[in-house]
Amino acid sequence: MFQRDEAQKKLNRASQLMSSIGSEKDRWIQTKAKLGEDKQSLLGDMIIVTAFITYLGPFEGKYRNQILREKWQPLVGKYKIKHSPDFSLKNIIGDEEVMANWSIQGLPNENVSFENMIIM
Repeated sequence: MFQRDEAQKKLNRASQLMSSIGSEKDRWIQTKAKLGEDKQSLLGDMIIVTAFITYLGPFEGKYRNQILREKWQPLVGKYKIKHSPDFSLKNIIGDEEVMANWSIQGLPNENVSFENMIIM
C-alpha cells in the first residue's frame, strides 16, 4: 500500500512537471525564432555598435538617433548586410541585470543614460 501511494505521488509530480514544461513550449518557440533573427542580423548590428561606440559618445541622444537612422542603417542596408531595424544599443549589447543595477543606483531611466554607461 505504501509503495502504491508513493508511486501515485510520483506520478502526480511528474504530471505537474510535464504540464509546466508544456506551457513553456510557446515561449521556447518564440525564443528560438528570435535567436534565429538575431543571428541573421548579428554582423550588421555589430558594425553599427562599433561605429556607435567609436563615434557617437560625445553627442546628444537626438543627434545619435539621427545619424543612426538616416546615415548608418541605410549605409549598412545599401551593402545588403542585415541589421535590426529597431536597433538600440542597450537592446543589442546591454545586460538587463547590470542596467537594472544602474537604475537602482540612481541612473535616470532613459535611453541616453544607458547608452552613456554602455559606452563608458
